Amino acid sequence: MALGQDDNEQAATTWQAGLEHFRRSGDRWGIAVSLNAQGYIARLQGHYPAAAKLTQEGLKLFRDLGDKAGIAVSLSRLGNVAFRRGDYMEATALLEESLTLQRERGDQQGIVSSLSLLGLVACYQGQYDRAAAQLEQARSLARESNDRYNLGYALAYLALVEYLQAHVDRAETLWQESLALAHEFEDKDSQSYALYGLGLVALHRGDYAAAARQLSDSLSHYRAAGDRRYIALVYHSLGRLARTQGDTAAARTHLRDGLKIRKKTGAKRGLAESLEGIACISGQADTAARLLGAASAVREAIGAPVPPVERAEYDQRLDAARAALGDAAFEAAWNEGRAMTLEKSVSFALESLDVGP
Repeated sequence: MALGQDDNEQAATTWQAGLEHFRRSGDRWGIAVSLNAQGYIARLQGHYPAAAKLTQEGLKLFRDLGDKAGIAVSLSRLGNVAFRRGDYMEATALLEESLTLQRERGDQQGIVSSLSLLGLVACYQGQYDRAAAQLEQARSLARESNDRYNLGYALAYLALVEYLQAHVDRAETLWQESLALAHEFEDKDSQSYALYGLGLVALHRGDYAAAARQLSDSLSHYRAAGDRRYIALVYHSLGRLARTQGDTAAARTHLRDGLKIRKKTGAKRGLAESLEGIACISGQADTAARLLGAASAVREAIGAPVPPVERAEYDQRLDAARAALGDAAFEAAWNEGRAMTLEKSVSFALESLDVGP
């Protein structure tokens, strides 16, 4: 089947043909599996409403059939979609329901996968102790059951928890271990995520050549796979790299590309991150203050604080804007940004990139 290959359009066509066949034959289980597969492809392409709708249709059929394995997988995939949108409470509820079913079934791989995703959600909520506990449990279970494939993902997400807390050395070790496992299984997705993480480590340390190489390698795969979430994620990091190196034009291009993808997908945390990144390259203090205010409102609404590893840079930009404007003008611009709708703040950010410094 085409699913799992780089050509998502071909995969979608193949599964649509399968869906039509199963509808004609009245095979409800086959219909449910096909709907889930189409939802998975839509998720990769960043079509989150479609992904949720298709997966929910599959879930209903699995519930009607009493197929607990299908129900658990569907719930996990719906949780992943909610996570990508930035709807963390919904994601947690769905993943916890999936985890309960996986435990009832004794499905170790499913348990590890659900725990790993729950840890990832908690990580972005800034609940680092909870995230670490869930991911450590996932890592232990994966090792006990010799599930080296899912072990790689648990390690990678645990690395992110460490990195976001500015524990860079520990993050590097975990991402390197994850990368070694990914090479063992020739898992391009896991390889690319580990390379992305190692690129962040290199950027943090000022090793810009290594960061550029690792981030570019990661981006190449995600482009081929068509996974828009990670394409945008890497674009944002390349924008940070370019800005750090003083290449504002390249930074503007990368950040614009990332923001446009996130605008299409509606990834709220990603949009906040993009607004903050663009604020850092804005030559206009009032623009930066508005963008930072808008990003702050989004983060507050979804419960996703600025992580410790980014806090110093974030505070530096805030302080610079306040110093340039004065307290009163800064507060006015900040509050204006916080009052913007998300759609308006994204349009404002794109307009600011066109204006330049």
